[in-house]
Amino acid sequence: MKKLFYTRLTFGFYYLFLGTWIGSIIAIAVAAPATFQTIRSYQAAPGIAPFNASLFQDQWSDIVAGAAVGETIDRLINVHLICAMGLVVTIVILRALTAGHIRRLLSFLRISLLMCVVALLAVHIYLTQPAMHTLRDTMYNPKIEQVERDTARTEFQSIHKLSEQLTGLSALLLTGMLVISPFIYKTEQLALLTLTQSHNQNQET
Repeated sequence: MKKLFYTRLTFGFYYLFLGTWIGSIIAIAVAAPATFQTIRSYQAAPGIAPFNASLFQDQWSDIVAGAAVGETIDRLINVHLICAMGLVVTIVILRALTAGHIRRLLSFLRISLLMCVVALLAVHIYLTQPAMHTLRDTMYNPKIEQVERDTARTEFQSIHKLSEQLTGLSALLLTGMLVISPFIYKTEQLALLTLTQSHNQNQET
């Protein structure tokens, strides 16, 4: 019965990590537009240089909103890393606890989906995120020509759009993991195993 307890406990953590990851992506997708709308309505202005320069006065609200959303995403990346590590650990534990009671093809598909999501997360951490931070500083650098700032803004918008697409793809892949997860394990065999363990325990008592 201990094995059954650990299996159920691990399943709980598995769905906790998976649900948290999907939920955080949905949350930022909902919160980001609301943040921009609210800050624009309050006409918030940045209080630090060079973002508070009069040259960027017509963009002050967007600067503040962008900084708020960007910081939120940066912190959520840490949550995603924890979820990724948690999923890897729980999948390994479940594989050991349910050996012989899984459908190999679906199990392989789940691992492939997770690897793709982790790869997309690495792309964001090491490529798109640093590039957007650099371009943002260039966009609001009053010491350079307007042409350079406009070029940086165009590049920023392109990378930002790519980042949104990759995030949407990540959410889709994680949802795929969520959908196929209940079908990976041969529930009939697991139920038989549970009954056998219960029967053996009753005989011992």
